Amino acid sequence: MSTPAPRYFCPRCRASYNEQQRFCSECGADMLRASALDLAAVRERVDGEASGATARPDRRITASNQAWLGKLVDGRYRVIEVVGRGGMGVVYKVEHVRMGKIAAMKVLHRDLADDAEVVSRFEREATAVSRLQHPNTVQVFDFGTASGALYLVMEHVRGQDLAHIVDRDGPLPFARAAPLLVQILGALAEAHELGIVHRDLKPENIIITRTTGGRDFAKVLDFGLAKVIEPGRDPDLSDHGQIVGTPYFMAPEQIRGEDIDARTDLYALGALMYRVLTGEYPHVAKSAVGVLTKHLTAEVEAPSTRARSQGVAPDVDDIVLRAMAKDPAERFQNATAMVAAIEAAYGELVGDGALAGGSSRPSSRRRVVTEDDGVVSDLALRRSDID
Repeated sequence: MSTPAPRYFCPRCRASYNEQQRFCSECGADMLRASALDLAAVRERVDGEASGATARPDRRITASNQAWLGKLVDGRYRVIEVVGRGGMGVVYKVEHVRMGKIAAMKVLHRDLADDAEVVSRFEREATAVSRLQHPNTVQVFDFGTASGALYLVMEHVRGQDLAHIVDRDGPLPFARAAPLLVQILGALAEAHELGIVHRDLKPENIIITRTTGGRDFAKVLDFGLAKVIEPGRDPDLSDHGQIVGTPYFMAPEQIRGEDIDARTDLYALGALMYRVLTGEYPHVAKSAVGVLTKHLTAEVEAPSTRARSQGVAPDVDDIVLRAMAKDPAERFQNATAMVAAIEAAYGELVGDGALAGGSSRPSSRRRVVTEDDGVVSDLALRRSDID
């Protein structure tokens, strides 16, 4: 399967995209302006070729991919193709030559490898994610250094990210979204117990794949911006004041550069939930700064009011608004509490049954399906999404 050439590039971090979007998902830069810059660059290159001038190569495209294709990394990983690009590095599809196993390899941008802070962040990703074992977390198998660049080898997940599915198929009814949300919260709960805050939770970082029973299955990826809060360590010792995340999903304390914790991720999940259920972002503005300002000062409009045609129930409104409370003390205090609220709303809306998580307590509520029960998927994933 070939990867289409990217059409849009962020002028700040060089992240690339096949489809136009308002803000860069990696750093929040204005992508409408980025598109105009790229159009101008294309015109300049065409004019240069017409006049016989030598076009200047675009380092954002060539710095971190072509040199790796076909390479054998550490004597065991054969690089097959580029499957994704971001602000920190390029993701390749690779094959373990001895086992024949297909995996994904994230390689730090070559031209950023001398940046001590970026390298430190990449190493933190490798260390943090290697500790995670939850089935709804993308598993990490290996990491190391090759040809002067750091790499991370992880599970290769076939599917589509949640942002693509919502953009293509529209908002999801709560009955379909609830199982995915519970799965995401399960992955976050394990990470939070280990002192790991994802810090950049968004639909683009949730891959939806299928189980053998045909059910949708969420995988949380890209802990590249994760912040590891170790016991006895000042949580902001190394990067206090640094804003790392995506504007549409950032909690107020993260925007202000203050201490963050698990509740910061729950705010982001509330914003993600808003996007999935309504097809809209909770806060919109003409610039990334405008969006960030609204997170700090503006009240969140209830999802049922923003998207009346979606029929979002009051109980679901309450979950989203509580998760997105500006004061962390007013949010769900942990992922388990948010799961309980989603299950309760799901039970009221869908019908009778047992609680999720294998609870033995009798209940009149239907449980959220989070394990492979052989339930046929309700989500409009296409066969081409996972081939």
